[in-house]
Amino acid sequence: LAPFVATEVNLNREAAEAVAARSSEIPQGTAGLVRHPPASLLSALPPGARVRIANMEPEEAARQQEGYGGWDEEMMECLGEEGVVTAYSMGEEEGLWSIEVTCASNSAQYEWSPASLRDAETGRPIDPSVGGVEELLPQSSELSVGDKVVVDDGGVWFVAKVLRLGPGGTCDVESMDGRKEENVTRARIAKVGRPGTQQASSQPLEEGTIVRIE
Repeated sequence: LAPFVATEVNLNREAAEAVAARSSEIPQGTAGLVRHPPASLLSALPPGARVRIANMEPEEAARQQEGYGGWDEEMMECLGEEGVVTAYSMGEEEGLWSIEVTCASNSAQYEWSPASLRDAETGRPIDPSVGGVEELLPQSSELSVGDKVVVDDGGVWFVAKVLRLGPGGTCDVESMDGRKEENVTRARIAKVGRPGTQQASSQPLEEGTIVRIE
């Protein structure tokens, strides 16, 4: 897959304003705790995944975009093309998430409904309700340099890696398109891991204990 070049992200501004208004109404400590992309979505469409945008009629594509950032006529150029997952955004209704994909052929970035995306190798539809490879680890999990994370940028969660750990739990990150941000607070970061990843036990091992080394 050819490397992509950062370009202007095309967003549905009305949808973004609706999401921002709804987000400001979420009480702290309640629903606000689940505003990150769900683990099942990151499993089906993990950060950096190669996908193919379905080759469908524009009318059908526009219909599938309802609630997922809207439709732009320029998006027709990406139908049937491969791309890379670069960010996640809340849809216009609670529980919906659109996927930002950078198209490999023209470097255009658009938000897509998960129903419009296909596996790049097999061409099969992607079901975001099926869990598997990736999961979001709790914010209490420690971060390390090089960790893969998603970072909240006003309701859009972009894919990044940790470059440096700073004071007070902050860190510096770099997005997939090379954009760097310093002193990002931990509240804006969700670490992406694999099922079964566990914190090391602080309890000493007793003699005769059977352990498994992976």
